[in-house]
Amino acid sequence: MKSILDPSFRYTPSVQTDVRKTFARIRRELREREQSRSERDVDGKLTAQSERTATAGSAVSPTHESGFPHRAPQQH
Repeated sequence: MKSILDPSFRYTPSVQTDVRKTFARIRRELREREQSRSERDVDGKLTAQSERTATAGSAVSPTHESGFPHRAPQQH
């Protein structure tokens, strides 16, 4: 994500955005990311088990179905 302090950052007023296109772009990017993960799985470089092991103990699950970081519910 670009910082607002980044010189290449360009503000876009909300009236000039199309939410449908934004969500479609994000879904497309997530699909492409999942496909590249699947291709790595097939090549044997990364498996879901090794990914889970690498993040064991972390409260953030990288495999949430939305593709976004997901915090596990806190147990009190």
